[in-house]
Amino acid sequence: MTDLALLIAVMVGVGAAAFLVARSPAFWFGIFKLGYSALIPKLWRVIRPKNFTKEQLEKIARGQDPFSERH
Repeated sequence: MTDLALLIAVMVGVGAAAFLVARSPAFWFGIFKLGYSALIPKLWRVIRPKNFTKEQLEKIARGQDPFSERH
């Protein structure tokens, strides 16, 4: 019985969220855009390798593969 009540509560919540998004999608897209733009620089600092050589950084700036041995 509690599983059924929990399922109903979750479905009501999902329905309410869908209603709010459908009612004002521009607001929610704006919220997600703000969160995304705030999160990406922090993630990039964490995952960006810090041991590139000067030559590899120049290749990256030119749009080339920094790990290929061909020039």
